Amino acid sequence: MIPALVKPAPHLNHVSAEGNRSDSLMAELKPARYSVSPLIEAIAVAFVIILATFSTTYFIYDRAIAAQSAEIRQGLLRTAQVAASIVDPEIHSSFKSAEDEHTERYEKALAPLIKMQKSDPQIAYLYTAIKKGDAYYFIFDVTPTIKGEEDSAVDVMQLYDDASENLAFLRAFETGKPTTSDVPYTDQFGRFISGYVPLLDDSGVMYGILGMDIDIKDYESRLAPIQRATTRAFVAGFFIAFLMASAIWFLRNFISVMNKKRLRLYDLLVLALSRQVSEARGEDLPASAAANTQRSATSVRHE
Repeated sequence: MIPALVKPAPHLNHVSAEGNRSDSLMAELKPARYSVSPLIEAIAVAFVIILATFSTTYFIYDRAIAAQSAEIRQGLLRTAQVAASIVDPEIHSSFKSAEDEHTERYEKALAPLIKMQKSDPQIAYLYTAIKKGDAYYFIFDVTPTIKGEEDSAVDVMQLYDDASENLAFLRAFETGKPTTSDVPYTDQFGRFISGYVPLLDDSGVMYGILGMDIDIKDYESRLAPIQRATTRAFVAGFFIAFLMASAIWFLRNFISVMNKKRLRLYDLLVLALSRQVSEARGEDLPASAAANTQRSATSVRHE
């Protein structure tokens, strides 16, 4: 005789189907677990804000400094070209020794340049120079006399000892074109940004150059507002990043705490459903599961 197949009781089939539907529903309701801590998220947000703020601010700062520096140099060349137009080639070429500096003719030739220098206090030195052989000599020199400081005026045909240190000066003689210092330079008279324009005679031949210096302190003072604004932008960007990071940390930390409570409640619901299924099947709930239920309930009440 072939034994009859044993069929499960109808109520057990019903319980099994209900259990499957409950498992599916609980899987959908289970809260997500956050794998990144609130502190890490806050630091990441602060880093991104600081990086974006600082890179943008530096880009603007670099362009602003370049534009302001170019404007200073162009203004220096424009003023130097006006000064060069005042110099008479024939009179300039007539001064050949230091003794000529004390003549009325020299003072008269220098007077327009002195007036121009006084009209713009930022002009530290205004002078002309010529080249003989491989050496360079000063002719005109407008040097303001400052009380209490050593007189730094040069004599007619005084050798420029530090010419090799002044690349823009040499370039002006080599090219015969207006030029300015690319970077501040230091020579025997101080540290400057300078502009040079050629001195041309009536036939258009260059016989020397006219130089105009801006003291490095005056040059930097004209760039200082941009630097101060950039510093303020950096500080503001840091504080914005700090405030945003603090807000993110507080919010995410709050959400994290709430999510932990939801997970505990979810565990309680799972255990309660498990108990119902076990009772329906006529089984006993494991002691460990009952203990977990009690601990989860106690934890939720305390929080």
